[in-house]
Amino acid sequence: MTIVDDRAASPEPAPEPESMPSAEPQGRGLVPGLANRMSVAHGLPPMLVTDEFCARLVAAFDDMLAPLVSTLDCLDYYFAPEVAPADFTDWLCSWVGADDGEGWTQAGRRALAARAVEIFRIRGTLDGLRDLIELYTDGPVEVSDSGGCVWSAAANSPLPGSAPATVEIRLPESARARLPMIERMVAANKPAHVIDRIDVGALPG
Repeated sequence: MTIVDDRAASPEPAPEPESMPSAEPQGRGLVPGLANRMSVAHGLPPMLVTDEFCARLVAAFDDMLAPLVSTLDCLDYYFAPEVAPADFTDWLCSWVGADDGEGWTQAGRRALAARAVEIFRIRGTLDGLRDLIELYTDGPVEVSDSGGCVWSAAANSPLPGSAPATVEIRLPESARARLPMIERMVAANKPAHVIDRIDVGALPG
């Protein structure tokens, strides 16, 4: 379509927008068939309650308000990862600072949001790293490191373990497709000085 400017000697086509608006629905809208338990008609004056025109008029507002009333009635469920809508689960993960990057299943994201505080409490440990990867892969994970624990009554005793500090993650072959995300996950959740080694195929599955 060309838009003509009468003031110009030669019309020019209107510039195309950089990006077309998405056809996907944004947010939440009407829910067909959802009844409004707080119908607007209940607040009409007695003389208008039986008026057919008024009843049909306020019914339009009932259709619009029903999702809002339903959301407020169920608001506590929106903050429960186990039953929250899928898009709210993603939001809950970002709200608690949990990693909701690519490759997470819906069940995994829900478990991640529910256990975020627990996982952050043990972040940087073997248990924390293992639990996080298990949630992501939904499969067996083995994690070990080169550290150790020892006590001594003598000063300047040798440190336990071996140098350099390393952590080894063993995964089944089924986790290979998710390896790039697992590598980023390990790098973000291990101590900075520790060298990581990921062995895919070391476990059955």
